[in-house]
Amino acid sequence: MALRLTCMQMGFPCDGEATGANMTELITAVQRHAIEQHGLTEQQARSPEKIAEWKGAVASSARPQSIRTQRKDA
Repeated sequence: MALRLTCMQMGFPCDGEATGANMTELITAVQRHAIEQHGLTEQQARSPEKIAEWKGAVASSARPQSIRTQRKDA
């Protein structure tokens, strides 16, 4: 099953979508999009904090809405 992450899921007003056969491929696609379309530097896109944020968004999107935990910063 392919993994998918959209900019809308991350709160950006962008129709961008990244997909990958596994988490590594997905994160690579997200990094490329973030650099090319959102102006992140290579260093920013490869930071452990940013990668953890993206992985967390993928994990959240995989859970049904009814059991998702509300984010404290939302």
